Amino acid sequence: MRLYMSISFRLHWTGHPLIDMGIAAVTLATESLAPDDVTLEQWRDFMQRLEHNYVNGLFKKPSSILFTLNGFDNPGKGYTAQKRRQDIGNVFAKTRLETAPLDTHCAYFPEYPAMLRAARNRIPMIQGEGQINFYPLGETGIPLSGIALGCLLALPVVSPIVSGRFMIVAMDDVNLFLNLCYNWFAELQREYTIENVANGTLQERKAGRTRLLDEMDRLLTPEGQKLRHREDFSGYVTTTLYHISNSGNGPGLAIYTIPPLVSYFIVRANSGQYRMAWEALKRAFWRSPKGKLEGSEPQRVERLVSKNDLYELLNTLPDNALSFIQNYILKYVSYRVGLFTTIQVANLDMWPLLEIFLQEVLFMDRNRIEKIRTLADELASEIHDNQDKQLFRRLMGLESNARSYSALRTLLIKAAREKVKRCQHLLFTLDDYLTIFEQAEEYPHADWRYARDLIRVRCLETLHSKNYFGENSELLQDLTEDEEEDVTVDDL
Repeated sequence: MRLYMSISFRLHWTGHPLIDMGIAAVTLATESLAPDDVTLEQWRDFMQRLEHNYVNGLFKKPSSILFTLNGFDNPGKGYTAQKRRQDIGNVFAKTRLETAPLDTHCAYFPEYPAMLRAARNRIPMIQGEGQINFYPLGETGIPLSGIALGCLLALPVVSPIVSGRFMIVAMDDVNLFLNLCYNWFAELQREYTIENVANGTLQERKAGRTRLLDEMDRLLTPEGQKLRHREDFSGYVTTTLYHISNSGNGPGLAIYTIPPLVSYFIVRANSGQYRMAWEALKRAFWRSPKGKLEGSEPQRVERLVSKNDLYELLNTLPDNALSFIQNYILKYVSYRVGLFTTIQVANLDMWPLLEIFLQEVLFMDRNRIEKIRTLADELASEIHDNQDKQLFRRLMGLESNARSYSALRTLLIKAAREKVKRCQHLLFTLDDYLTIFEQAEEYPHADWRYARDLIRVRCLETLHSKNYFGENSELLQDLTEDEEEDVTVDDL
């Protein structure tokens, strides 16, 4: 068969998420270390195998999501199995460079000639055939080479379907990107078999952000990367998820970005002394497919359809840092000491993990963190040594009239006054107060509630270490978990 190739074959990254995800699929399927290691012979052999899988219906579901039913499986009148096989063969002949090129160049690989002008049935989320709006020179479609077309057709090999949409990922670290794709490639290889497809037993997946963060969390560990693990990997990587469907019935696109400071925090959380606390925190916030907070890590099959509340939040950091502290760290510690008994959690301190979160995600000054810790320890001592249960209840916001900034300030002033009367010792200085509650780093949403919730976390852990709740079990009786507080402008 004649090959139409004006220059030597070379596969390389393009910077386009859809194409690059397909390039990763080709690289892994040919057992190559990098795209430019793939030879023309390997490429054509893989395209032959890919065509065979499309013909056998292995990719019927992903094909309808990526290319619409008009791609290969048009159920219209007169569309026979023979016609379907012929259509698939004509498309894959272009990927193997066996058809004459057009007199223009590919939009993604400019060094290659285009083999066709592609519409929505070949490239997701663009216009249909014959529509000229937004195309230059009035020519419909996007010029597509056989190489680019093959990369798009390879997407089902490496991109899982989650909640009816494809997971297309872009990363600015090629090594980590290939490792992510390798894990999904290995999973999908086991699932896309003729037997599974015929029996309708393909694994269901839900919650796209949870699926991505769960995979990244495993990768961002010392042992997580199986392909060319780099010892010098800093952890700073920007990741973008394009959760995409080109289906004729429900096209859509959701974009989520995980900033590099979040990935670096995950790297730190998975290392050394922080890892056990991080594992326990993640485990506490898994929800069952029915939406119930389980507090335990699900097994693989159930895991793929379960949502993790903590993972769902991570891509919104640092904007939702207060929610991370309040709804996850503080809530976990409250579960741990027995204030709320919704779930059972491990008996592990969260403060060290919280400190690196404050440093790496909020860039909080170490001096401010230390002053918050010291004040919290002092308050815990006041509560424990003097059996001041009212101070505890108001500090923890267990009384509805103790949740505003003015109420917290009044509470601290009263506690400071009582300590001076009792032992002529200051609970905190004016500089301490200003540093803790009034100082805000270069962060647009810093407010007093950060300091309040950090004090609560540290105070609870300190009291727990003193067995305060074992000696005062009545504090744990008749307490129910509050609804999320509604903070008004007057409270700020």
